Amino acid sequence: SPPGTFEPDYPPKSSRKEPGGSHAFLVRHGVSHVIAFRPNYVAWLRSEPDHFEEVQECRDEATWGPFRVFRVKGSHDVFLEGSGSVKADINVLRVAFGETPPDRAVIAYNWNDRLFVDGGPASIVPHDTGTTLGLDAQNKDMPVRFIEIHPNGAREVTIRYRPRF
Repeated sequence: SPPGTFEPDYPPKSSRKEPGGSHAFLVRHGVSHVIAFRPNYVAWLRSEPDHFEEVQECRDEATWGPFRVFRVKGSHDVFLEGSGSVKADINVLRVAFGETPPDRAVIAYNWNDRLFVDGGPASIVPHDTGTTLGLDAQNKDMPVRFIEIHPNGAREVTIRYRPRF
């Protein structure tokens, strides 16, 4: 990844700095559950009962030990507007709307200028959420933009990411 574009600790540091910032980031992005196995993360999630509910423990002692699953309270569907389903894979999102596609839908997946619709009449544009992730390495504000879909009658839309190489 190019310098400054990958952060192994997630949510981004700018969200973690403010009280409730991590929870707000997860809710904004439609994250329904968090899986944790490091004791410090488990302890932190347990210390935030207004935001996270421990719902399951999974055992895998051979590799990492017990995993704990927490529900993110207040989280929403990945559809901010419209309804349907999204199947995500490497560099592709498959969005299905059912029998009656909406005129417009917004999904809580990050916009990137390298996204494109693979065939069909649909189009996509960035959707400004009105929020930011804070400042980047060049002290520029980083807006949070999701994917706005105009199905134009298509019941299924395939969105792909065009890699740089």
